[in-house]
Amino acid sequence: ADTPTRSVKPLQVLVMSLQSRELSEMESILSSTPAFPACEVSTLQLKRNQLRGFRLEHPEPFEMVVIVHRNEGRVLLTDRNGFYNDVLMQAWRKTGGHVLVVLTKAPTPSALFDEKLVQGLAGGGGQPTTGMLSKIGRVLTWDSAPSPQQNDALGELLDSAGRSGDPLEKHVDVLDLVPVEWLQGDAPALLYRCELL
Repeated sequence: ADTPTRSVKPLQVLVMSLQSRELSEMESILSSTPAFPACEVSTLQLKRNQLRGFRLEHPEPFEMVVIVHRNEGRVLLTDRNGFYNDVLMQAWRKTGGHVLVVLTKAPTPSALFDEKLVQGLAGGGGQPTTGMLSKIGRVLTWDSAPSPQQNDALGELLDSAGRSGDPLEKHVDVLDLVPVEWLQGDAPALLYRCELL
């Protein structure tokens, strides 16, 4: 008798950006890379006037959120003046911390992210949350497409989201850097943090 095959549910990924081009390019990367787990990608184009007080009410459940931003002009991602602070907070809560920030038009030939750029944002740029996200491997920067090293990292992040792993499990040193308001709600990271305290 034939043994029944178990179908694997594709990973639900939501990609958000202010720019439609970044949305379509990221959707293509996630959908067409054979090494990645099977993904069903949804996209949401954000509008600047919706970002403050943003509520993530998407009709489909998802395991991971990717926010893509084109690196041009002054980059304001997180914290008090960041475009995506409320978006990231909602995404973090909904996915238990399975978020990724991708900056395009930031060539990074031999690393996961442009360290000088991210340190500038985290330090002098007043965006310490961007620094925290980079420390737990949740920031990638590239020009127009990921490098093989970045593809590997992206595949690992997708795999972790598919297993519902705790993104902070290996990064106890940054727990105090996660904004407290991000940990409210159903995020598993909140429980993990409370066990450590």
